[in-house]
Parts: sequence; structure tokens; C-alpha cells
Amino acid sequence: MRFIDRTRMSPPELLFDKRTDEARLEVESFIQQTASKGGTRRTPQSDWLDDDILMRRDMAERFQHSCAYCESPAVFDGERRRGYVGRHRPSMLAEDQKGNTELLAYCWLIYDWENLLWLCPTCARLKGNRFFIQGTRGSPSMPVEELHDVENALMLDPCHHDPILHLRFALDGSVGHLTEQGKATIAVLELNRSEIIEDRRQAITHFAALLAQGRVQNEGGVLIPESSSESPPHRGAVTHALLDYARVTDFDGLDVDTLVQYLNSLSDADRAAFASELSAGGGRTTVAATREETPDFNPKAPDRIPKVRHLPNALHPITRVEISNFKALREIAFDLPERVADTDQSPCMLLLGENATGKSSVLEAMALAIIGAEEAAALDTAIDTEDLSPADLIHRPDPYRWSETAPGMAVRLSFLDSSIPAELYSRAGDRHFSGDAHCSKVVLAYGPRRYFTTRQTRRFRAPAHRVRSLFDPMDMIANPILWLSSLKGKQWEAAARALREVLMLADDDDFERDENPYTPGSIYIRQNEQRVAMKDLSVGYKSIIAMVCDIIREMLYHYDNLEFASAVVFIDEIETHLHPRWKMQIMTLLRRAFPKIQFIATTHDPLCLRGMYDGEVFVLQRSAKDQVERVADLPSIRGMRAEQILTSEFFGLGSTDPETDARLLRYNRLAAQIETLSDDEHAELRRLRAALDDGMVLGSTLREQAYVEALRSEVERQDVAPTKTASPRRADLRATFSALFENRS
Repeated sequence: MRFIDRTRMSPPELLFDKRTDEARLEVESFIQQTASKGGTRRTPQSDWLDDDILMRRDMAERFQHSCAYCESPAVFDGERRRGYVGRHRPSMLAEDQKGNTELLAYCWLIYDWENLLWLCPTCARLKGNRFFIQGTRGSPSMPVEELHDVENALMLDPCHHDPILHLRFALDGSVGHLTEQGKATIAVLELNRSEIIEDRRQAITHFAALLAQGRVQNEGGVLIPESSSESPPHRGAVTHALLDYARVTDFDGLDVDTLVQYLNSLSDADRAAFASELSAGGGRTTVAATREETPDFNPKAPDRIPKVRHLPNALHPITRVEISNFKALREIAFDLPERVADTDQSPCMLLLGENATGKSSVLEAMALAIIGAEEAAALDTAIDTEDLSPADLIHRPDPYRWSETAPGMAVRLSFLDSSIPAELYSRAGDRHFSGDAHCSKVVLAYGPRRYFTTRQTRRFRAPAHRVRSLFDPMDMIANPILWLSSLKGKQWEAAARALREVLMLADDDDFERDENPYTPGSIYIRQNEQRVAMKDLSVGYKSIIAMVCDIIREMLYHYDNLEFASAVVFIDEIETHLHPRWKMQIMTLLRRAFPKIQFIATTHDPLCLRGMYDGEVFVLQRSAKDQVERVADLPSIRGMRAEQILTSEFFGLGSTDPETDARLLRYNRLAAQIETLSDDEHAELRRLRAALDDGMVLGSTLREQAYVEALRSEVERQDVAPTKTASPRRADLRATFSALFENRS
């Protein structure tokens, strides 16, 4: 980390744009609306600004294409892969050391130049909404300068604090703290993660080689070689490490300018010797010998209900899945994206494939690995109708020799920015799993039925109970309406914000709670000037609401908000009970409602692929050797229409209407030989033509189809009574096109 003098930079031009002024007014309106109606609406999004290519380019250039926090390269690439427009104070729900958040903090600074930074993907994810202070949280509209005075922030702002007063870097690449602000910043940003320590060490070695070749200069408080045109990475860390090393080698009191003078005064031989000492790590213990690690987690929770602080991968999404000899799965692996285009969302996973290709088995294997060996044993005990011991789940290579099994089974999950995997394994004949004993992150799982009980029931929170629905088809979801009606204050507001996303409510729509003592607990949705009780919604709506409320219920046990609540949720056959319109939107809506939750789902429906990004969709198939395997080299999913998805590698259908295709093929073959056809073949040709004319729909849009219908009417010169009632839009379009022919004649 280095000090960045913001006064020497000009704000990006887009911050003075009319659109930005309108967005600031939108934020002000949101603050006023929250004050009057409560926090049931989410902070206005700034994606339009953060994604703008000119804004991103300007920010990258001003911060010299490196992360403002960790100094890792954050090159502008046009696709938000290596650098993000970030905010030092989060745009909403700032979290304190105890995990408590405030919805409005710091939305009024979303478009404030003093709060904007250029960040690498890792620092942006690790910091999230965490912003720790020692003083009092600032109030809406308070400027940054005043916030510095009243909050006494623990998070170092590289554009306000001089890191050299708070951090101490060593020649081995590690960093220690000098103040509480330095300690908190190291912990939150994990500035001693192994890869960045190695990057700093390499940067110091690289600088030493450049130093041996020539002079150095001070540029904005950091050392750079005079003779090199490149801008070395980790310049601040290298400079601080050299200063610290110089101070313990009889040059006490040096600042950057005097260090420059000293290094440039050395002879070539002495400079080379000094550079050699730097490359060797100084040959002695450095002042930054104490490294700050991320807080240790307690691997043994006091009871079966895990706390987030006890979970080693609570905030880390799954990035790799390896399964061997689990049910029908012989050897299979999946690599998930580390991040997706919407940087606020966690990468998700959608599995496709015909029945009996092992889609559900993948979910089950992952769920068991997440909950750990002890909870897996408890799940086996709890379900009488399903055997979940290793002896029952291990792969059997020969269906005719059921007693013969694979020598062992294993499931291994790897997580982003984590060296702690989740592992579950067993040998043939074992009755219990080995591997990680305890749960590794908050987890929920749902089977394909997802029915909820109408009566009030007890809901168990142990991980085994939270994934039971995936293994037990008779498991029921607790009644969501009864639970929702009991929520108050911040919990009700958090739930309402998530439900608003799932139900696609406009800003003017709202929830109402019945105060009538004769109908306690009723919740209504007021939309388009209509008031509908949740209990009167369709089965599809209620099935989704039941699952969503169950997710909300679990998340609010661990977090006080849902925008930053992290977990993994497994859903088998996500399309169950859904109208086609909901199928197309379900993944998008779930991801908007729970941005930090990683959804792992299966489906048979191409409509459910909407909302997925490239690299998140996997197709399973059976090989010629009857082994389950992944389909390789899938096309890009973005922008595909439903019929294109069906006929692509995702679903493998040669056609969406094989019967019509067969008729067309036969018709074309007969038509090509029309001069030599027999009487029977001529009759068959006429029957095929009539069947195709009668049953084949031409055109892929409503307009095209209506135009074809009008042409047919014109050719036939007769009225044909429809067998089905046409939609008003289709009838209107057809009448319009028919009128064109009448006007022509």
C-alpha cells in the first residue's frame, strides 16, 4: 500500500455528467423514502457508472493501473476482469466489527470522487461492505472530510492516510502493523495472503536488479528507477521495505528523499552489494517479522448449529469440484469461474443432462462434503427411507455384480482465496465418512418437490436438517407466512428487500401487514393498485416464496442483512412448479435477491439457463462405456434463444419437433422423385403436404407467424374456422396483414 495524493488527480468527467446528477437525486430520494417508509427498498445501483468503459479507463489511469489497497496489477481490460471501480466507504450496509450493518451507510457517497478507488478483484471481494470505525458512524450527507474527524476509521484510506505510519513491510514480502488501523486493514484485506507475499518478494528482487544497474528517484513518495520506463508493481511496499531495512542498518531516521540521496551516492560496486543484500532478504531478521494473518476460525463449534466465525470458508465461494466413485459418478470434476461479469454476485452452477446422468448425485456429493462427516452421519440416522452411509453411496462399476465396489470414494471442494478445502472420503466397506468432521460454510439444499406445510412446525437448524430436503422427498419446508408475520424491525426490512427482488415489485409497490386481530399474520402485496394476500398466490408463486423465505430465515440467523449474506444453496430441478416466464427469470431473481449466495442447481428446462454466465453451465452425459462424463467445449450461453439452446450441445436435441422433421424429410425425398412416383406415393405426397400445411408453424416471432397466416388465407381464398381461440394480438396482426392484400386488389 502506498499514499496516493488525490489532490494531484482530476475527477473523471463522467462524475459531472447529467446522468450522474440525476443519480445523486435518486439517492437523495431513497434516503428520504427510507426515513418515511423504512428500509424495505435497496440502495439505487451504480452499475451504469461502474461498468462504463470510459469511467473505468479514467480510474485505471489515475491509479496507475494498480490496486489502491494491495498494489497488485489492476490493468484496465475493458471487461471488468482485472480492475473495478470501488468505494472506500461501502455504498450500503456498512458493517462494523460485530457484524452489524446500517442500510444507509454510506449511500450518499456513491458518486463522491473522494470516496472512489480503483481496486483489484480480490481486494474488492474481501473488503465487501466491511468498514470498521472507533468513533461514531457518520450520518447521511456528511462529507468525507467530516467523516474522517468523527469516525476515526480503522480502515486505512490510501488517499488520506500515509501507510508508512501504520504498516511495516519486510524484505520477505510480509507486512506487519504499527497501529490498530494497520492491524484491521491487514486482517480485512488479507494483505498477508500467500500469493501477494510472493508478489512483493519478487517485486523487491526485481527492484534490486534495477537498482544495481543505475540510479533511483522519488516519485510521489515511492522509489522508481531513473533509467527504466516501466512502472514497477508494489512500489509502495518495495519503498517501505527498503526504508525499514535501511533503518536497521545504521541509517536511522531516513525518509524517502534521504534514502534516494543515499542510494544515488553509492559507488557502482556498493550499489550492487546493497542490491544483492536486498535480493537475499537482508541477511538478518527484519523489523516486520510479525505477520498479520486473517483471524483463526474455531474448527469446533460449541453445538451442531454453526456460527459464521467457526466456518473456514464462510465467505469463500466454491471454485472447483472433484468427485470420484460416488454413486454413478466414476471420476468427474468441475471448474467454476472465480468471478462473473456482475461483480456483486457470486459464481453459480447449473447442471443439465438426461435422467440418470448423475445431476442430483453431484448436488448430494457436494452437500455432504460441505456439512462434514459428523453431520453426514446424523443425516443418515435421521432419514429412515434412504441409506446415506459410504457403503450405500460408493460406486459400483458392474450393475450385475452389485456386491463389488470401487476401492474408495472421495469428494473434494476448493474455494476462492482459501487454502482449506472441504474433503469427504471413505474406503470400501466403511460405515462412516472420514475427512472434515465439521461444516465448512452455511448451507441449504432443496429437493425437486419443495412443498411447505400449512401448520406451524419446529424448524431445525443443524446442517443435516438444512440439506435433508435434497435426500428425503417427504421433507417439508416450514410455513413461510407464519414466520414472516413474526418479523420486526431490521429483519422484516431485510426480508422485504429480498422478496421485492424475487416478486419483481416496482418501487411504488409495497408490502402490507394486516393489523386486524381476527386475521393475525396476514401479509399482502399491493401492486398496480391491487391488494393480494400472499396465501392466495398461485402454487408456483408460493413454492418459490416458501423456498426463498426458508433461505431468508437461515441467512438472518447468521447475518443482519441479505445483500452480503454468504452461503451455498443446492436446488434440484429448479424449474418445478414454475410458469415459463418465471423459469426464464428464476436464476436472475435469486441472484439479485441474494447476491453473495452461490446457487448450485439442476434443470431439464432450457428457459432456466437465462441468468447464467459462460462457464457456469455444465452438461452431463453417459459415454459409450456407460460412464457419466461432462460435455466439453460448450458454446457461449449468452444471447441464445430457447430453441437454440435446445438444439445446441446443452440439450443435444437435433430438433425441437422431430415428428415434423421426419415428415419434411419424407416429403423432400418423394418430391425429388415426383416424375417416377407410383399412385400410392403420389397419394402419400399429398397427405404429407396437407399435414405440413395444417400443422407446421412458420416464423419465429408473433409478427412473422401472423404474416404467414395472412398469406395462407390469401392463397386459399376461403375462411377457415380456427380450432383454437387465437390471442387478440395475433388476431389483430393477422387482420392488419390481410387488409394489405385487400387494399392491393
